Amino acid sequence: MPVRWASSGPTLPVVFGGTINLGGYATVSESPELADLTLKDGAPSYIPTARAFVIVNDPNLGFQNGSSSDGEGSTTNVTTMYQKCPHLGCEPNFCEPNFWFECPCHGSRYDRLGVKARELGPAPRGLDRFAHKVDDGDLIVDTGKVILGPLPVSLGQPGLLPAKSPTGCI
Repeated sequence: MPVRWASSGPTLPVVFGGTINLGGYATVSESPELADLTLKDGAPSYIPTARAFVIVNDPNLGFQNGSSSDGEGSTTNVTTMYQKCPHLGCEPNFCEPNFWFECPCHGSRYDRLGVKARELGPAPRGLDRFAHKVDDGDLIVDTGKVILGPLPVSLGQPGLLPAKSPTGCI
C-alpha cells in the first residue's frame, strides 16, 4: 500500500525557499507516515516544512558531517529530494513493498534514491534535489534552489537500485 504523506512530522518554522535546520538523525528519522520503517531501514522521512524527502544512502552509516551542493550526498550519506514529480508536479508516494517512489498521477517510478526508471512513466528525470550540509550531526537543507534530478536509467542497468518486490503500489 502506498504511503500518503500527511502534513505531520517535526514542527519547524515555515521557511520553504530558504535554509532549514531539520535537526539530527533521530529527529529526522521520526516519520509518522511509516510507523514500522525508519531511515535505518532504508526508508525515507518526509519533512513537510521543507517539502522534502530525506533518505540515507547507506542506512548503516547515518548522517556524516560535510556538504552536498548537488543534494545526492556522496559526502554526507544523505539524499534530499523535492517532493514533486518532475513531470507535472504531483507528489510521489513511497511504496513500502518495493521501496520505490511511485507517482500516482501518471505512473513515473523512482528508486529509493530518486533515480527514475526510464521505462516506467513519463517523467523526464529523477526527483529533483536540494543542496544540504550536515554540521555537528544536524541536517541543514537549502530549499531556495531546486537542483534538477538525474537522468533516467534503464531497468537492470547500474545506477538504479532494484525494487525489493516485483509488484508495486500503483
